[in-house]
Amino acid sequence: MTSLLSELTAIAGTAFAAENLSAAFGQVQLSDRPDLAQFQCNGALTAAKQAKANPRHIAERIRTRLNESGLFEDVSIAGPGFINLRLKDHALEQRLQRLASRPEAALPESGRGKTLVLDFGGPNIAKPMHVAICGQPSLAIACSGCFAPTAGRWSAMSISATGDCRWAN
Repeated sequence: MTSLLSELTAIAGTAFAAENLSAAFGQVQLSDRPDLAQFQCNGALTAAKQAKANPRHIAERIRTRLNESGLFEDVSIAGPGFINLRLKDHALEQRLQRLASRPEAALPESGRGKTLVLDFGGPNIAKPMHVAICGQPSLAIACSGCFAPTAGRWSAMSISATGDCRWAN
């Protein structure tokens, strides 16, 4: 599954392309001002330089196109042409439902063929045992178990170091 920022960038890029501007101007990022919006797109400023036009006018045209998508609760323009985006709740709910139906889709592909090694300290066998020593091994085994259902993308193993011995799990 693609990231939310990638999807929003594609939507904004399509809006810029529809205005005969480069889709690369549609780069969406998390908002620097969360009090104003969830996401922002600053491409109208750069596009205006290239097109030798008013950035606010370009931002207005992009805002109109983005409102047509139906994903946004609010598309506003701040300053000379900063486009602020706030998603509708149902758009986020739909995305979360898709993730819930396929949780492995949330993991990046970058781990394919790689192994994650969780190396944790075990009990010091030269000292008296205590119940607290069970914490680290249990945590490492639980963490490695989180990667079990990833369908071959990630493999994980936990290793316990106990003095001169190493136990692989």
